[in-house]
Amino acid sequence: MHRCWIQSAADTPTIQHFNPGRDLGVDYRGDWNEVADQGNHINPYRVGWENFLRHVIDDAPLASDLSAGIRDVQLAEACYRSVDEGKWISLEVKPG
Repeated sequence: MHRCWIQSAADTPTIQHFNPGRDLGVDYRGDWNEVADQGNHINPYRVGWENFLRHVIDDAPLASDLSAGIRDVQLAEACYRSVDEGKWISLEVKPG
C-alpha cells in the first residue's frame, strides 16, 4: 500500500507464443522500477472529515453539498448493480 512499482511499455516483455509445456525463460518482474517517494501525503478521507468538522464548529463553507454525496452513493450503487447484472448501468445526469 505504501510503495509503487512501474514498468514502461518499452520494458514490458513481448510474448510471441504461449506453451504451457515449456518455460519461455521470460523474467516478468525484471524491469520494474520503484517510484520514488514523493513525501508525506495526507489521507483524503481525513481531509474530508477535517473540512466537515471545520464546517460544523467554525461554520466554514463545505466544498461539496448533500447532492454530491447523493450522487456518490448512486454511483456506488450502480457499480454494484453492474457487477450483479453483468452489464453497463446508465446514470441519469441532471443539469446543473
